[in-house]
Amino acid sequence: MLNAFRSGTKKLISPTLHQWYRPQQLLMPSPPGPSNKKSNNNKNNNSNNHFQLQWVVDIGITDRGLDDIGDINSIIVRRRRNSADLVVKRHETVLDVHWDGHIITTADELYHTVWENVEGVTSIQTPIAGTAVVFMNDGGSVAPSTTSHSRRRSIVVDEDTVLVRILVDGEDDVRECFGFVNDSKEVVDAAAATVDDLVEEGEYLKMMMQRTAEESSSSSPSGNG
Repeated sequence: MLNAFRSGTKKLISPTLHQWYRPQQLLMPSPPGPSNKKSNNNKNNNSNNHFQLQWVVDIGITDRGLDDIGDINSIIVRRRRNSADLVVKRHETVLDVHWDGHIITTADELYHTVWENVEGVTSIQTPIAGTAVVFMNDGGSVAPSTTSHSRRRSIVVDEDTVLVRILVDGEDDVRECFGFVNDSKEVVDAAAATVDDLVEEGEYLKMMMQRTAEESSSSSPSGNG
């Protein structure tokens, strides 16, 4: 098993999408079945029999990604069904995050900043096949949802908010997708993953610091005029 992810704190991040993925094993209720129904009638039955270890992949947006998209107005679930369960394929879009914000366009002749309203949609794709059973609700927390979107404006989301959780069939799928295969069950080669350009959180933060420094340098006056 992949011990590095059991705590549920380690993330792999796409610097291109500014989205993070957190594979982990959780103890979750077993799906209903004849054996479980029978054991429910046994008062001496150990309650742990109703739970099983399940691989999940949580998905969210990084701080940098949230800075880029502005205020979130609604989160719309793709292919909404009557059930909270949603079977998804690899690279399938699960959620659409609708947002609006302001950008600086130009400065007028008096060097006054000119702002422009912008709107956009950021799509959340799953890097792995499975069942999406948990979506973000209006309060910004993880909860099952049968509604297609929130009517509340400026939904509060931070870098730790889980927007969607994917239940995965097994460890082999997780290994193939995220590419960590050394004896200590740690991430050793993100390039081996089938998901493009994944890096660990520390490397991502270094990349963003370097990118911010480059952007600041390019926007600063040269001083040669």
